[in-house]
Amino acid sequence: MVTLPRYFRALRSAYERTIRWRRHLDLVRTLRELGLLSDFETAKYIFSRLLRPGTNDLSIMVVEARGELGGDRAIVRFEGVDYARVVSRQWPG
Repeated sequence: MVTLPRYFRALRSAYERTIRWRRHLDLVRTLRELGLLSDFETAKYIFSRLLRPGTNDLSIMVVEARGELGGDRAIVRFEGVDYARVVSRQWPG
């Protein structure tokens, strides 16, 4: 969400809601301060180690854009659900 204004200059407002587990923010701040989130591959490895095998994870995203299209009011809405299950902790490669 933070990059939307860069790519959509006409964007006047946007908001997001994120729900995480208890103490999530403290953990992520610590990982960032230790430099463990500095690149994508390292961050992916760290987070794969945080979830125990057999853990289910769920991500829900709803994106709605409102504006004008050809002089008429328009709404475009996208909804996505992503499920993940940690099977093992082995790191590929």
